[in-house]
Amino acid sequence: MDSAHKHPSNESTVVGLITVNPRQSDRSVVHRTPSNGTSLQLSAYLSTIKPSVNFRQNLAWNYGAFLEEIPQRLGKNRALDAAVAALVSAHSNVCCKRKATPQTLVRYSCALEALKSSLDCVHEASSSETLCAIMVLLICQNFLGVPAGQWTGHCEGAAHILRARGFRKPLDRFESRLLMSARGSVASTTHLVEGIFNPAIHFTDDEWRRIVELDVSYESEAVEGKVLRHLASIPGLTQHVKKLPTERHVVLLEAQSQLAAIENLMKKTRDQLLRVEAEEECPRGLVASMIHAAAMRAHGFCLAGALIMHHIIRCLDINNTTSALGSAVLVDESLQLAAKAKTYTPFASAHMHFVLAAAYMNAVTDDQRQAIQIAISAYQIDCSGDSWTSLHSPGLQWLDDLRYGFDMLVA
Repeated sequence: MDSAHKHPSNESTVVGLITVNPRQSDRSVVHRTPSNGTSLQLSAYLSTIKPSVNFRQNLAWNYGAFLEEIPQRLGKNRALDAAVAALVSAHSNVCCKRKATPQTLVRYSCALEALKSSLDCVHEASSSETLCAIMVLLICQNFLGVPAGQWTGHCEGAAHILRARGFRKPLDRFESRLLMSARGSVASTTHLVEGIFNPAIHFTDDEWRRIVELDVSYESEAVEGKVLRHLASIPGLTQHVKKLPTERHVVLLEAQSQLAAIENLMKKTRDQLLRVEAEEECPRGLVASMIHAAAMRAHGFCLAGALIMHHIIRCLDINNTTSALGSAVLVDESLQLAAKAKTYTPFASAHMHFVLAAAYMNAVTDDQRQAIQIAISAYQIDCSGDSWTSLHSPGLQWLDDLRYGFDMLVA
């Protein structure tokens, strides 16, 4: 049995970065007596993460185990408290399939103010709780949407804190779970993509490596984390080709090496997904569905990573027919995965934004681009009200913006 699918001693099942457990009692423990206000906030927050909540709507299952560490920290950091209040409200909007309510927008605005205040405080600015607040607000932003052509600002805040803390090892379990869990989550892809394009975020090659690796061996890393390690090479590659354009061939060879590593991972996740689908009959039970969704996510990360590296390679070498043919196959496979993953909306298939956006960058015909736009509209989880159902909707402009951004990286 491979490392992506194993059975630990507690009878749970591990697939990718996910530990799959049957429904059980709530594992989030609060080690203090909270105030009435905190008790209400705690109760509302637990309703989004406790194991009895269906995994399709469970934030901890989909966005990282660090969210399970938050309850015992409520009431200690104003930025985190405000971010959690905004998250609970936004989560409710998405689950009820409604536009963001005025209450949600007010809470989000208050959370931004609280974060700004914490970042202005020397003691709070570098705390784990403030970094966690930024991660929570990144999830909120996934739900609320980002205006076209704008950055969230949260990634800049995270970059500021990471640099201020000196890229050191995690100090405690909370910080470890925060940094480790977030790396393989949907939110972490937002960090990475914005880190590549936002000029306000600049890390050296060594800093990118330390952010992504966190002193964890590659062999013990989950698939999603491994893919992000390879994608984290992109800033260094693009800086290299711009500083030394005569060494374009060197950069091309490195990009091809990163692609080959991702393709090795992709073969394993594809085989794993096919095994899972062959072993289980439809309709699947709860645990079987969780295993299937996790296998889809691991393979989806590999597809997206391979497609992004293919695009970088073709930007470096526009006549690379091997990469063009390889990416065309993966575009079709991404659309096939999207058709199957619909059953796990809203959150257990949120990775499909990443997969289909990468496929869109590699689409070469109008028919392919239209098929991807139609497919991605089924995965809109933000409650901004800017519908993705129209192919000419401003809500889909980010796809063209992303493709143009990657085109310009090595132009």
